[in-house]
Amino acid sequence: YTMGFLLSPGSHRIIPDRSYESKICGLIPISTPCTAVTTTGLKWNLSGHTLEFGGLISTSNELIASEVTVENSHHLFWCTILSHAADEL
Repeated sequence: YTMGFLLSPGSHRIIPDRSYESKICGLIPISTPCTAVTTTGLKWNLSGHTLEFGGLISTSNELIASEVTVENSHHLFWCTILSHAADEL
């Protein structure tokens, strides 16, 4: 099972609840390329990267900090796999 929410363009601070969210997470562009994505708190941080279908999409990243920051130029979908679902992978 997956949980997620929409990130509008701008700066975001995400504090995952590790009591039910696993470490597996992703950032997926919505309809148009997101031409500038910068993150902290992830195993594979992004630094001004473009996320787009047919190019880079961050679907299998991992949380390594208690807080994640995301700066994005266009809408992105943030998602995490719920803990009990990750146990089945």
